[in-house]
Amino acid sequence: MLFWSSRKRRNPGLEKEVSGILFRHPVGSSLPCKSASFIVATPPKENVINWISDIRKHYEGKAVIVEISEDIQRNFALAYDFADIIVLNPNSNVGINAMDISDTVTMLDSLLSLRLCYEKYTPVYLKLTNEITPEELNTLLSYSRLSGIDGIVVNGLAKVRTVLELTQSRIPVIGCTENAEEALQILSAGASLVELNASLLAVKKTVKTLEKS
Repeated sequence: MLFWSSRKRRNPGLEKEVSGILFRHPVGSSLPCKSASFIVATPPKENVINWISDIRKHYEGKAVIVEISEDIQRNFALAYDFADIIVLNPNSNVGINAMDISDTVTMLDSLLSLRLCYEKYTPVYLKLTNEITPEELNTLLSYSRLSGIDGIVVNGLAKVRTVLELTQSRIPVIGCTENAEEALQILSAGASLVELNASLLAVKKTVKTLEKS
């Protein structure tokens, strides 16, 4: 299993191991932020490998989480060896409701089977939107626990709490928010990591608050 760690600005009190990866603190962002311990990025339509290589050079010392919502099988294969974590986000514009649950499961089965062909083990997370129904949420969480999905990504504190309760905190959860105060609440609720897509200053302040506490 991949074991990644940053050699820059270590703070042992904030370090957290999630899915075999050691994060120097639990706050990341999709913004080009120096304070974030991980970067969440979405592949372009072309030159995915060069794109990931450029990200690693530019954000040396950070984990790279690649979120895939288009051309999922193609981008999965291209990003697999380069990403620290892959987040699958089927049809991100309108949520997973747009894809039939059986089709979603078939797609996930295919990608998890493809993962067996690689020497490197890259954790695969599934992103769920707030539009998903309770029944669909239960179905996909049950599938995730049984199939080998490594973690769940959801938006907002309420959804984080729901997923943690339904899974009894047995699977890592990344919570997403655009609010610094909610980011701290998401971590306090038990999320493994938080993706804070607010201002760069908000990310920095959140990390500083964690350091002080």
